[in-house]
Amino acid sequence: MESQPDEKTRLLKLAQKGIETVLHDALFCLHEEREFRIQARTPEGEWININEYSDGIHGDLFDWLERYSEYGCVSSEFVKVE
Repeated sequence: MESQPDEKTRLLKLAQKGIETVLHDALFCLHEEREFRIQARTPEGEWININEYSDGIHGDLFDWLERYSEYGCVSSEFVKVE
């Protein structure tokens, strides 16, 4: 039988889920808003619009968290997309 996570672990996961949700929603708003651009500078010094390279930057967040965060992505534990 699987052991239940303790209260501290559950609270930390809840806080992480909240942060992921806020980041997702903020990125969604920025993606939809045409007056703002999310930009990055290339090694050559050129500015590029990230929205042009993503079909939904808010959805990319979960992949980035899985790949680069030492804490992983709590949200992906709730919704697995194959």
